[in-house]
Amino acid sequence: MPRFGRNPDELRRLRIATLRSKGLTFTEIGKRLGISRQGAYGLLIRSKKAVEVPGICCRECKKEICPWKRSLRGGIRRNPPTWCLVCLAKHPEATLGQRIASHRLQARLTRFELANKVGVSINFLAMTEQGRVSPRWKFLKKLVRLFGIGILDCYNSEPSHGDRDE
Repeated sequence: MPRFGRNPDELRRLRIATLRSKGLTFTEIGKRLGISRQGAYGLLIRSKKAVEVPGICCRECKKEICPWKRSLRGGIRRNPPTWCLVCLAKHPEATLGQRIASHRLQARLTRFELANKVGVSINFLAMTEQGRVSPRWKFLKKLVRLFGIGILDCYNSEPSHGDRDE
């Protein structure tokens, strides 16, 4: 039976597979190619090409922190650029939220899994990682038990709001 419609654009499908293997989201691919994110996804699925998506990498040394896991990287916006633990140690200016995110990703935990382990809501954990709220000591103690004292920056010399030099 003859086919109807246009022939598939194999070059476009190859371009989508290449961009996806570089770690771009379907939304970003769609913007680059002038199609919707659903269109980019559909073209990639119909091409039946196996695409190896890179994991989450350190923002400094570019070493892979954790391999691709849909629940960790499904939306790249959920995991902003982060440091591996070696590079994190070189950055005393890193916020508590950045430290929590780095340790969480190094342990290959989703926000949901970490929130359940420490007994907080996923929204509270997300807002803490984004620096929008400050956690209570009870939450910090649970994080220290889980990840170790490295999660806190005890060596930062700048005083906090409660430690004013007068």
